[in-house]
Amino acid sequence: MKRILWIVLAVCMFPAALHAGTNSVEDWEALAARHRDARIFFNLGAAYSASGNTGKAVLNLKRAALLAPSDRIASALLASEREKLGFPRHFFDSPLIESIILFPFSFAGTNVTAAIGIFLFAAGALFLAFLFSRLWKGRFRFPEGPHRNRFFTAGWIALAAGGVLLISSVVRESAAMNPGEAVILAESSLRVTPKDGAEILSDLPEGMECRVIRTDGSWYLLRTVTGQEGWFPSAFVGRLWPETR
Repeated sequence: MKRILWIVLAVCMFPAALHAGTNSVEDWEALAARHRDARIFFNLGAAYSASGNTGKAVLNLKRAALLAPSDRIASALLASEREKLGFPRHFFDSPLIESIILFPFSFAGTNVTAAIGIFLFAAGALFLAFLFSRLWKGRFRFPEGPHRNRFFTAGWIALAAGGVLLISSVVRESAAMNPGEAVILAESSLRVTPKDGAEILSDLPEGMECRVIRTDGSWYLLRTVTGQEGWFPSAFVGRLWPETR
């Protein structure tokens, strides 16, 4: 019993030990370089937000919100940073069908949702296999009619619910970890071609969210959240999930 208590205590104390003595932006950056942890990204984003660095605040708060979609504080602070850029909160609202698919993640993270999905799917499959085997062998002791149907219905519901949660987790993970997701870290011009003297389409502000479509030397072809496409200096773009991370 004592051994179990020590294990539980160690697990509970690990996050505190990991973050002990961590106060500066440099400390959080060092941790973020080694760990893909929503709490680290949130604290880093909050530190940048307090210092007025909108670009890196949005970058790290978005990482935190994607890794921990149930964290309402991270989502609220990210929405606050977006409002500074003139984007109302409803601008980033998901369509109805997407909101329904992502609903489970408002209560738990992707890993927990996937674990619940695996459990429900396995439980439903095993229960249905048991019922069908009993029925096939003629040993089904449940009475005919609605009672038997209820057992089968419960098995199918568990199987379907588990499948939905598993598929939602895979979709959510692939969307959250999209390597093309990025944020503008310094204001500069979006251009028609990847050249310094090329025609300017518009100026992109620090903190603008975008997606990298392809690369040409030191330039990225971007698509912004407002639908604009053009070339932008890669030095002024922060990718959410760099390949080296």
